[in-house]
Amino acid sequence: MEALGKLPHLKYLSGWELFMGKKMTCSRNSFPQLKTLLLRGLSNFEEWKIEEGAMPTLSRLGISDCYKLKMVPDGLRLVTTLREVEIRWMSRAFKSSIEEDGEDFYKVQHVPSIDCMEDCYIDTDALKSKRSKMTQSSMGVSLQDLSFKIT
Repeated sequence: MEALGKLPHLKYLSGWELFMGKKMTCSRNSFPQLKTLLLRGLSNFEEWKIEEGAMPTLSRLGISDCYKLKMVPDGLRLVTTLREVEIRWMSRAFKSSIEEDGEDFYKVQHVPSIDCMEDCYIDTDALKSKRSKMTQSSMGVSLQDLSFKIT
């Protein structure tokens, strides 16, 4: 992501598994013209740091299927140009943290539109259990066994 952050005219960045690491840092002055950032399917993504002065023109942020990411980066509160945040298929803990009474709400309270897919989350404990059973068993697994909990 560091190399992409240096592209001076990049305005839209989206991709499935765009980043494979555990920790991502958006450094000061990175992504100078980025308007839209969609992070999707980052299966190893656990921690995100946004430094002051990063993404100074970002207006839309989407995060989906990054189930190991537990919290919004503190530096997101410094991205004052942000107008829209879309959350899809994230852990219940992540979703709860950005709700009005959540511990991370102060990081996104300046955003006019926060769209969290209602009543739709990934039960990460169930997912871990299913994966563990799949690796321990040599038997076939039905699609029904792989279903996510949707409430």
